[in-house]
This record gives sequence, structure tokens and C-alpha cells, in this order.
Amino acid sequence: MTVTASAGFRVFWLWLLAIPCFVIPQAIAVTEITHSDPGECGLSRWNERYLGNRVGFMSSW
Repeated sequence: MTVTASAGFRVFWLWLLAIPCFVIPQAIAVTEITHSDPGECGLSRWNERYLGNRVGFMSSW
């Protein structure tokens, strides 16, 4: 039995708390990157521009 299953219904509230804690900051970061780099963009282009060619390739592969 996994840890989540053994915790029962109590873990449901932790999941509800975790979702906004990860989704909202990620949405803000993507919005900021999109506004700073107009035109055709995507995850691989952003990584290539800000972190280098190797990371851009690995994120698209």
C-alpha cells in the first residue's frame, strides 16, 4: 500500500493545497517568459535561449 493510500482522505486536502502552489507559479513564469520573448516560442526555444543549446535540445527531445 502506498503512503498516499494509507493516509486516507486526509491527503486529499494536501493535494488541493499542492496544486495551486505549483500551477500558479508555473503559469506566472510562462507568462513572463512569453512576454519577454515575442514571436514563436516554446519550451525548447526558451531553454535554448536562456540555458544553452544542449538544454534546449534535451527539453525538445
